[in-house]
Amino acid sequence: MNIMQHAKGWVVGNFVEARFKDSIEIGIKSMSPGELNPIHGHAKSIEYTYLIRGDGILISPDGVETVITAGSLLKIDQNEYFGFRIPQSQAYNTDMLVVKTASFPDDKILWSDNIFW
Repeated sequence: MNIMQHAKGWVVGNFVEARFKDSIEIGIKSMSPGELNPIHGHAKSIEYTYLIRGDGILISPDGVETVITAGSLLKIDQNEYFGFRIPQSQAYNTDMLVVKTASFPDDKILWSDNIFW
């Protein structure tokens, strides 16, 4: 089984599609050039993202963009909001290892749904 194609790369967690059930989440994610993960946060978990290959752009809710390169490790705390996109000009996918400290399938909160606006 190609784990990057399994449940969008999420292989460990407390959800139906997980290859292994656990109280944390682990994903091997791959994003294509131009792909966007919209600004969102997590109320119940901390997310760690390690860029294995490729570059990305971290986007804050106020529009600040920060270039992130392969080898970077990000920590996104509870209730911290961010988005992530892959430069359109990049010739290859960006691959990441993502670990969340708790697995709650309903924990993703889109910034557009945020009541604090």
